[in-house]
Amino acid sequence: MSDPCFELWLLLHFKAHNAFIEKGKSACALLAEYVPGYDKRLDFSRFDDRVEAAIKRAKELPAGNPSTDVWRLVEMLLKH
Repeated sequence: MSDPCFELWLLLHFKAHNAFIEKGKSACALLAEYVPGYDKRLDFSRFDDRVEAAIKRAKELPAGNPSTDVWRLVEMLLKH
């Protein structure tokens, strides 16, 4: 689960972000600063080399907005 949306997980690939995010559209706008033209279609090559940083940043977030547990799934998949 990600609060407020999955785009938070993607944003964490580029920067630490611990400020409240009003809604999904706001998260998309933040992400678009790093992924111009982001439209919910993913080019994983833009994120692949940043996964470890995103995992670290996501682990550092407290519960609430913003937060994400996507790192748990990704970390498990990386181990297999």
